[in-house]
Amino acid sequence: LEGITVQEVMNKDLTHLIETDNLSSAVEFMSASGRHGLPVINAGGDLVGILTLADIRNAETEDHSTTTVGEICSRHLVTVFPGDTIGTALKRMSTRNIGRLPVVERDHPLHLLGLLRRGDVIRAYDAALAKRVSSKHRIQQVRLGILSGAEVHEILVHPGAACANKSIGDLTWPRNCVISSIRRGRTVLLPHGDTLIYPGDVLVVVTEANGFEEARCLCDCEN
Repeated sequence: LEGITVQEVMNKDLTHLIETDNLSSAVEFMSASGRHGLPVINAGGDLVGILTLADIRNAETEDHSTTTVGEICSRHLVTVFPGDTIGTALKRMSTRNIGRLPVVERDHPLHLLGLLRRGDVIRAYDAALAKRVSSKHRIQQVRLGILSGAEVHEILVHPGAACANKSIGDLTWPRNCVISSIRRGRTVLLPHGDTLIYPGDVLVVVTEANGFEEARCLCDCEN
């Protein structure tokens, strides 16, 4: 996570509340939009706080029509900059046990650029793992090509392809063509004859030059 920055995964939707909005309209908007927390800005456009469902539950008022968002929103903000790493952001979330961080400009810390939510961090983690697996897989392909002297190709299996949902052993592959590995999401498989191939799989094919096109045809969509 130290290799991915906040700006790569943050939500750039600048939906917000104004501190003078009444709480009743804010609750209605958050309920309709499914938001659990929204940044709060003042009339000048500067970030002043964040309103969460917890703030609303803890509000010492029953009259939402006369209470303003600015009166109950959290103003002791923890923020991040776009260039901060996801690792840094996660530490700040964990320390304060909060589910979202406003993303602000480094040179203008009251200028809201977006919001980083826990879901964004989870997506970043998944992306980092997939990136790591993909990188290791490609290094292995290069080594394999050097050792074998053959061509090494990656082929994506499309939905509707001739090989989709079939086992490797049930298909007629080009001569001198070997499926050396299959990348499925974050997992790299060493295939056998009974290994099923699914749409979305990436096959690493070791073959002579004239066998690549035949192998690719098995993985493309059928006409």
